[in-house]
Amino acid sequence: MIDFLWKLCGRDDYEGFDPTKSTAAARARNFAQVGNLPVVLIEGDRTQDTIRQRAFDFDDLKPLYNGKGMRATGVKSNNNETYEPPFRGSIVIAQNADVGGSPALLERIVHIHTDKSAQTPQTRQAAERLERATTEQVSGFILKVTQAETAVLDVFNRIYEQAKTELENHPEINHNRIAKNHAQLIAMVETLTLVLPVQADAVFQTRQTLVALAAERRQALRTDPPQVQEFWETFEYLDSLDRYGLNHAGKDNREGMVAVNFQHFIQMASEYRVNQSFVISDLKKQLKGGTGFQFTGNKAVRSLPNELYSKGKGQHDVMRPEIVRCWVFKRNELQHS
Repeated sequence: MIDFLWKLCGRDDYEGFDPTKSTAAARARNFAQVGNLPVVLIEGDRTQDTIRQRAFDFDDLKPLYNGKGMRATGVKSNNNETYEPPFRGSIVIAQNADVGGSPALLERIVHIHTDKSAQTPQTRQAAERLERATTEQVSGFILKVTQAETAVLDVFNRIYEQAKTELENHPEINHNRIAKNHAQLIAMVETLTLVLPVQADAVFQTRQTLVALAAERRQALRTDPPQVQEFWETFEYLDSLDRYGLNHAGKDNREGMVAVNFQHFIQMASEYRVNQSFVISDLKKQLKGGTGFQFTGNKAVRSLPNELYSKGKGQHDVMRPEIVRCWVFKRNELQHS
Protein backbone atom coordinates (compact mmCIF):
# COMPACT_ATOMS: atom_id res chain seq x y z
CA MET A 1 0.00 0.00 0.00
CA ILE A 2 2.78 2.44 0.90
CA ASP A 3 4.56 1.70 -2.38
CA PHE A 4 1.36 2.50 -4.27
CA LEU A 5 0.79 5.75 -2.37
CA TRP A 6 4.32 6.84 -3.28
CA LYS A 7 3.51 6.13 -6.93
CA LEU A 8 0.58 8.56 -6.65
CA CYS A 9 3.17 11.19 -5.73
CA GLY A 10 5.47 10.24 -8.61
CA ARG A 11 8.08 8.39 -6.54
CA ASP A 12 8.98 4.86 -7.62
CA ASP A 13 10.82 2.00 -5.88
CA TYR A 14 10.76 3.66 -2.47
CA GLU A 15 9.05 2.84 0.80
CA GLY A 16 10.81 4.79 3.56
CA PHE A 17 13.82 4.63 5.86
CA ASP A 18 14.61 2.84 9.10
CA PRO A 19 15.37 5.46 11.78
CA THR A 20 17.10 2.90 14.01
CA LYS A 21 19.77 2.38 11.36
CA SER A 22 20.31 6.09 10.73
CA THR A 23 22.45 8.63 12.50
CA ALA A 24 20.92 11.75 14.05
CA ALA A 25 22.25 13.79 11.13
CA ALA A 26 20.75 11.42 8.54
CA ARG A 27 17.36 11.46 10.27
CA ALA A 28 17.35 15.26 10.38
CA ARG A 29 18.14 15.44 6.65
CA ASN A 30 15.36 12.99 5.80
CA PHE A 31 12.84 15.12 7.68
CA ALA A 32 14.05 18.32 6.01
CA GLN A 33 14.05 16.95 2.44
CA VAL A 34 10.37 17.34 1.59
CA GLY A 35 7.41 19.64 2.09
CA ASN A 36 3.72 18.69 1.74
CA LEU A 37 4.79 15.05 1.50
CA PRO A 38 5.09 12.30 4.09
CA VAL A 39 8.28 10.99 5.65
CA VAL A 40 7.83 7.24 6.11
CA LEU A 41 9.56 5.43 8.98
CA ILE A 42 9.75 1.70 8.38
CA GLU A 43 10.46 -1.08 10.84
CA GLY A 44 13.88 -2.72 10.89
CA ASP A 45 15.18 -5.83 12.61
CA ARG A 46 13.79 -5.59 16.15
CA THR A 47 15.90 -8.49 17.43
CA GLN A 48 19.11 -6.46 17.25
CA ASP A 49 19.74 -4.26 20.28
CA THR A 50 22.39 -1.86 19.02
CA ILE A 51 23.56 1.46 20.43
CA ARG A 52 22.03 3.25 17.44
CA GLN A 53 18.64 1.59 18.01
CA ARG A 54 18.68 2.57 21.66
CA ALA A 55 19.61 6.13 20.68
CA PHE A 56 16.41 6.63 18.65
CA ASP A 57 13.28 7.46 20.59
CA PHE A 58 9.89 8.14 19.00
CA ASP A 59 9.40 10.90 21.56
CA ASP A 60 12.05 12.84 19.64
CA LEU A 61 9.41 13.34 16.93
CA LYS A 62 7.11 15.45 19.12
CA PRO A 63 8.51 18.86 18.01
CA LEU A 64 7.77 17.97 14.37
CA TYR A 65 4.04 17.94 15.15
CA ASN A 66 4.09 21.74 15.35
CA GLY A 67 6.42 22.19 12.38
CA LYS A 68 9.60 22.66 14.39
CA GLY A 69 12.92 21.18 13.38
CA MET A 70 14.38 17.98 14.76
CA ARG A 71 17.99 19.09 14.90
CA ALA A 72 19.81 22.41 14.99
CA THR A 73 23.32 22.86 13.64
CA GLY A 74 25.77 25.70 13.97
CA VAL A 75 26.44 27.90 10.97
CA LYS A 76 30.07 28.47 10.11
CA SER A 77 30.30 32.19 10.85
CA ASN A 78 31.65 34.66 13.40
CA ASN A 79 28.40 34.85 15.37
CA ASN A 80 26.02 32.54 17.23
CA GLU A 81 23.86 31.75 14.21
CA THR A 82 22.26 28.31 14.02
CA TYR A 83 20.29 26.52 11.31
CA GLU A 84 17.15 24.57 12.20
CA PRO A 85 15.04 23.84 9.10
CA PRO A 86 11.31 23.58 9.87
CA PHE A 87 9.37 20.40 9.25
CA ARG A 88 6.76 20.92 6.53
CA GLY A 89 5.53 17.39 5.92
CA SER A 90 3.77 14.57 7.75
CA ILE A 91 4.98 11.33 9.30
CA VAL A 92 3.90 7.77 8.53
CA ILE A 93 5.12 5.03 10.88
CA ALA A 94 4.84 1.58 9.30
CA GLN A 95 5.63 -1.26 11.71
CA ASN A 96 4.11 -4.39 13.23
CA ALA A 97 4.57 -3.45 16.89
CA ASP A 98 2.64 -0.64 18.54
CA VAL A 99 4.53 2.61 18.90
CA GLY A 100 5.65 3.07 22.49
CA GLY A 101 6.17 6.41 24.16
CA SER A 102 4.76 9.08 26.39
CA PRO A 103 1.06 10.00 26.35
CA ALA A 104 2.02 13.27 24.64
CA LEU A 105 3.45 11.25 21.74
CA LEU A 106 0.63 8.70 21.56
CA GLU A 107 -2.08 11.35 21.35
CA ARG A 108 -0.36 12.78 18.27
CA ILE A 109 -0.76 9.49 16.38
CA VAL A 110 -3.67 8.17 14.32
CA HIS A 111 -3.29 4.41 14.70
CA ILE A 112 -4.59 2.18 11.91
CA HIS A 113 -4.27 -1.56 12.49
CA THR A 114 -4.39 -3.89 9.49
CA ASP A 115 -4.44 -7.68 9.30
CA LYS A 116 -5.63 -10.46 6.99
CA SER A 117 -8.83 -11.29 8.87
CA ALA A 118 -11.06 -9.61 6.25
CA GLN A 119 -9.06 -10.74 3.24
CA THR A 120 -11.07 -12.24 0.39
CA PRO A 121 -10.27 -13.27 -3.19
CA GLN A 122 -11.71 -9.92 -4.31
CA THR A 123 -9.51 -7.86 -1.96
CA ARG A 124 -6.47 -9.91 -3.00
CA GLN A 125 -7.16 -9.15 -6.65
CA ALA A 126 -7.56 -5.45 -5.80
CA ALA A 127 -4.22 -5.49 -3.97
CA GLU A 128 -2.55 -7.15 -6.94
CA ARG A 129 -3.94 -4.44 -9.25
CA LEU A 130 -2.42 -1.77 -7.03
CA GLU A 131 0.88 -3.64 -7.04
CA ARG A 132 0.92 -3.84 -10.85
CA ALA A 133 0.11 -0.15 -11.31
CA THR A 134 3.06 1.86 -12.60
CA THR A 135 4.10 5.36 -11.61
CA GLU A 136 3.35 6.57 -15.15
CA GLN A 137 -0.24 5.35 -14.83
CA VAL A 138 -1.13 6.92 -11.47
CA SER A 139 1.29 9.79 -10.77
CA GLY A 140 -1.19 12.24 -12.29
CA PHE A 141 -3.09 12.13 -8.99
CA ILE A 142 -0.85 14.71 -7.33
CA LEU A 143 -1.22 17.04 -10.33
CA LYS A 144 -5.01 16.65 -10.31
CA VAL A 145 -5.16 17.49 -6.60
CA THR A 146 -2.93 20.54 -7.06
CA GLN A 147 -5.09 21.86 -9.87
CA ALA A 148 -8.17 21.54 -7.65
CA GLU A 149 -6.41 23.25 -4.73
CA THR A 150 -9.00 25.97 -4.09
CA ALA A 151 -11.99 23.62 -4.07
CA VAL A 152 -10.13 21.01 -2.00
CA LEU A 153 -9.10 23.52 0.67
CA ASP A 154 -12.58 25.04 0.85
CA VAL A 155 -14.18 21.65 1.48
CA PHE A 156 -11.38 20.60 3.82
CA ASN A 157 -11.67 23.67 6.05
CA ARG A 158 -15.46 23.39 6.25
CA ILE A 159 -15.56 19.66 7.01
CA TYR A 160 -12.61 19.87 9.42
CA GLU A 161 -14.34 22.36 11.71
CA GLN A 162 -17.52 20.28 11.72
CA ALA A 163 -15.70 17.00 12.40
CA LYS A 164 -13.48 18.50 15.10
CA THR A 165 -16.49 19.84 16.99
CA GLU A 166 -18.25 16.48 16.63
CA LEU A 167 -15.26 14.55 18.00
CA GLU A 168 -14.60 16.97 20.85
CA ASN A 169 -18.21 16.54 22.00
CA HIS A 170 -18.15 12.75 21.55
CA PRO A 171 -18.56 11.16 25.02
CA GLU A 172 -15.89 8.52 24.31
CA ILE A 173 -13.34 10.99 22.91
CA ASN A 174 -13.56 14.51 24.37
CA HIS A 175 -9.85 15.15 23.75
CA ASN A 176 -8.67 18.19 21.81
CA ARG A 177 -5.55 16.80 20.14
CA ILE A 178 -7.10 13.43 19.25
CA ALA A 179 -10.14 15.22 17.84
CA LYS A 180 -7.94 17.54 15.79
CA ASN A 181 -5.87 14.74 14.22
CA HIS A 182 -8.77 12.49 13.31
CA ALA A 183 -10.87 15.42 12.09
CA GLN A 184 -8.11 16.30 9.63
CA LEU A 185 -8.25 12.79 8.16
CA ILE A 186 -12.05 12.88 8.00
CA ALA A 187 -11.87 16.16 6.06
CA MET A 188 -9.26 14.73 3.70
CA VAL A 189 -11.44 11.70 2.99
CA GLU A 190 -14.39 13.98 2.17
CA THR A 191 -12.26 15.92 -0.35
CA LEU A 192 -11.43 12.76 -2.31
CA THR A 193 -14.77 13.02 -4.10
CA LEU A 194 -13.51 16.21 -5.78
CA VAL A 195 -10.73 14.39 -7.63
CA LEU A 196 -11.73 10.70 -7.64
CA PRO A 197 -14.95 8.76 -8.39
CA VAL A 198 -15.36 7.63 -4.78
CA GLN A 199 -18.76 6.26 -3.76
CA ALA A 200 -20.61 8.16 -1.03
CA ASP A 201 -21.12 4.95 0.95
CA ALA A 202 -17.36 4.32 1.05
CA VAL A 203 -16.75 7.86 2.32
CA PHE A 204 -19.40 7.44 5.02
CA GLN A 205 -17.98 4.10 6.21
CA THR A 206 -14.46 5.52 6.30
CA ARG A 207 -15.68 8.48 8.33
CA GLN A 208 -17.36 6.16 10.83
CA THR A 209 -14.16 4.11 11.07
CA LEU A 210 -12.11 7.22 11.84
CA VAL A 211 -14.52 8.18 14.62
CA ALA A 212 -14.10 4.67 16.07
CA LEU A 213 -10.31 4.97 15.78
CA ALA A 214 -10.41 8.24 17.70
CA ALA A 215 -12.39 6.58 20.49
CA GLU A 216 -9.93 3.67 20.55
CA ARG A 217 -6.98 6.06 20.77
CA ARG A 218 -8.62 7.87 23.70
CA GLN A 219 -9.18 4.58 25.48
CA ALA A 220 -5.58 3.52 24.79
CA LEU A 221 -4.35 6.61 26.63
CA ARG A 222 -6.40 5.64 29.68
CA THR A 223 -4.96 2.11 29.94
CA ASP A 224 -1.54 0.51 29.59
CA PRO A 225 -0.58 -1.33 26.39
CA PRO A 226 -0.89 -5.16 26.54
CA GLN A 227 2.90 -5.62 26.78
CA VAL A 228 3.09 -3.29 29.79
CA GLN A 229 0.19 -5.06 31.48
CA GLU A 230 1.88 -8.42 30.87
CA PHE A 231 5.15 -7.15 32.33
CA TRP A 232 3.56 -5.93 35.56
CA GLU A 233 1.57 -9.15 35.94
CA THR A 234 4.78 -11.14 35.50
CA PHE A 235 6.72 -8.84 37.84
CA GLU A 236 4.16 -9.13 40.63
CA TYR A 237 3.97 -12.91 40.17
CA LEU A 238 7.76 -13.29 40.47
CA ASP A 239 7.84 -10.82 43.35
CA SER A 240 5.40 -13.04 45.25
CA LEU A 241 7.36 -16.22 44.50
CA ASP A 242 10.82 -15.00 45.44
CA ARG A 243 11.68 -14.97 49.15
CA TYR A 244 13.24 -11.52 49.05
CA GLY A 245 11.16 -10.11 46.21
CA LEU A 246 11.99 -8.23 43.01
CA ASN A 247 10.97 -4.77 44.21
CA HIS A 248 14.21 -3.18 45.36
CA ALA A 249 12.16 -0.57 47.24
CA GLY A 250 10.86 -3.43 49.38
CA LYS A 251 7.94 -5.83 49.23
CA ASP A 252 4.60 -4.14 49.91
CA ASN A 253 6.18 -0.69 49.92
CA ARG A 254 3.76 1.55 51.81
CA GLU A 255 4.48 4.56 49.63
CA GLY A 256 3.64 2.62 46.48
CA MET A 257 7.19 2.83 45.12
CA VAL A 258 8.42 0.06 42.82
CA ALA A 259 12.12 -0.15 41.89
CA VAL A 260 12.86 -2.51 38.99
CA ASN A 261 16.28 -3.79 37.98
CA PHE A 262 15.72 -5.45 34.60
CA GLN A 263 18.73 -7.77 34.84
CA HIS A 264 17.37 -9.07 38.15
CA PHE A 265 13.93 -9.47 36.55
CA ILE A 266 15.35 -11.46 33.61
CA GLN A 267 17.38 -13.65 36.00
CA MET A 268 14.35 -14.45 38.18
CA ALA A 269 12.14 -15.11 35.14
CA SER A 270 14.74 -17.59 33.89
CA GLU A 271 15.06 -19.32 37.28
CA TYR A 272 11.30 -19.73 37.65
CA ARG A 273 10.92 -20.60 33.94
CA VAL A 274 8.46 -17.81 33.22
CA ASN A 275 8.23 -16.94 29.53
CA GLN A 276 7.83 -13.35 28.32
CA SER A 277 6.51 -12.35 24.91
CA PHE A 278 7.93 -8.82 25.15
CA VAL A 279 11.37 -7.46 24.25
CA ILE A 280 12.88 -5.47 27.12
CA SER A 281 14.31 -2.73 24.87
CA ASP A 282 10.84 -2.11 23.36
CA LEU A 283 9.12 -2.48 26.72
CA LYS A 284 11.21 0.26 28.33
CA LYS A 285 9.87 2.83 25.87
CA GLN A 286 6.28 1.88 26.69
CA LEU A 287 6.85 1.79 30.45
CA LYS A 288 7.75 5.49 30.45
CA GLY A 289 4.18 6.32 29.44
CA GLY A 290 2.50 3.81 31.75
CA THR A 291 -0.61 4.78 33.71
CA GLY A 292 -0.89 1.96 36.26
CA PHE A 293 2.70 2.53 37.37
CA GLN A 294 4.01 6.03 36.66
CA PHE A 295 7.70 6.25 35.76
CA THR A 296 9.61 8.66 38.04
CA GLY A 297 13.19 8.13 36.89
CA ASN A 298 16.26 5.93 36.58
CA LYS A 299 17.88 6.08 40.02
CA ALA A 300 20.38 4.43 42.34
CA VAL A 301 18.35 2.64 45.02
CA ARG A 302 19.39 1.11 48.34
CA SER A 303 18.10 -2.42 47.76
CA LEU A 304 16.02 -3.90 50.58
CA PRO A 305 15.90 -7.41 49.00
CA ASN A 306 19.69 -7.44 48.71
CA GLU A 307 20.04 -6.22 52.29
CA LEU A 308 17.82 -9.05 53.53
CA TYR A 309 19.70 -11.57 51.39
CA SER A 310 23.09 -10.50 52.72
CA LYS A 311 22.08 -10.57 56.39
CA GLY A 312 23.79 -13.38 58.27
CA LYS A 313 26.14 -14.17 55.39
CA GLY A 314 29.78 -14.83 56.22
CA GLN A 315 32.72 -12.94 54.76
CA HIS A 316 33.37 -15.76 52.30
CA ASP A 317 29.78 -15.86 51.02
CA VAL A 318 28.66 -14.06 47.88
CA MET A 319 27.07 -10.76 48.86
CA ARG A 320 24.62 -8.80 46.77
CA PRO A 321 25.31 -5.08 46.16
CA GLU A 322 23.71 -2.61 48.56
CA ILE A 323 23.09 -0.02 45.84
CA VAL A 324 21.32 -1.07 42.62
CA ARG A 325 20.48 0.99 39.54
CA CYS A 326 16.72 0.77 39.02
CA TRP A 327 13.82 2.16 37.07
CA VAL A 328 11.59 3.64 39.75
CA PHE A 329 7.79 3.77 39.45
CA LYS A 330 4.96 5.11 41.57
CA ARG A 331 1.94 2.85 41.82
CA ASN A 332 -1.30 4.55 40.74
CA GLU A 333 -3.51 3.74 43.72
CA LEU A 334 -6.69 4.75 41.85
CA GLN A 335 -6.13 1.95 39.32
CA HIS A 336 -5.13 -0.61 41.97
CA SER A 337 -7.82 0.09 44.56
